[in-house]
Amino acid sequence: MNTLLITTAVQPPPSINLLKMTDIGKRTLLSKASIFFWAGLGINNIVIADATGTNIITDREMEMLNAMGLKVEQINYKQDEKATVEKGKGFAEGALMKFALENSHILRNESHFYKC
Repeated sequence: MNTLLITTAVQPPPSINLLKMTDIGKRTLLSKASIFFWAGLGINNIVIADATGTNIITDREMEMLNAMGLKVEQINYKQDEKATVEKGKGFAEGALMKFALENSHILRNESHFYKC
């Protein structure tokens, strides 16, 4: 069984150092593109974890993915924007990974997974 964790921050706080893509619409579109790309490659389980309190996939898109035989889970939380600005993207990514590992029902049952 192939399991993939996709981490996102669709609505990042302003003034993150070295963040090139700041447009929320573009970040959302490219996140969706990534999800559907991996779904098309035959991944069985996808966990989508967002650090900005956003669900990327709509209910209709979730139905389509499920109809393809994929098990998809969306989880999110609102990151500490001050800490993210002060400590950087690496800190935020680590916090999101920790959140995903502690809160995903899919990851809880896996011995390994891929991360994108």
